[in-house]
Amino acid sequence: MPESPEHALKTQHKELYGLLLAANQRLSSVGDQVLWILVLLAAAASVGLHLEWLDEWIGYPLGGLRNLYVYVLIWLAAFALFGLFLDTRKKAVYAQLRPELAGVMRRCGYTQYTLLAEIEGDPGLSLIAERIKQDPDMDRAQARLSV
Repeated sequence: MPESPEHALKTQHKELYGLLLAANQRLSSVGDQVLWILVLLAAAASVGLHLEWLDEWIGYPLGGLRNLYVYVLIWLAAFALFGLFLDTRKKAVYAQLRPELAGVMRRCGYTQYTLLAEIEGDPGLSLIAERIKQDPDMDRAQARLSV
């Protein structure tokens, strides 16, 4: 019975598979603390505005801002900032991982597209697979390593 592609990657190229698992985990944990910080800041801003603490703190009456639209805007801004931070931070983490990943892929004989074909559908590698799919220069990065 022929070996499945996922199983072949796990058994024949353990270093690459392990690196992919570690990279996926790093991408998965990006932003965990920031989400809670932004939720706490949005809650503090909402409660502070509602209970007039912000009025005292900044020394200006904010009565006109106490309405549903402003509260919704505070929360939307918090989640928009989180999304922006998350995307930027994941790009930075991937940029750090990329040279090592390209080197190990090259040593194992994988191109960007052959690796993607093997890891497609592996739930443990979904985040790193998405980043590799979006990387237009991965094959060029591998080519630079061989020069």
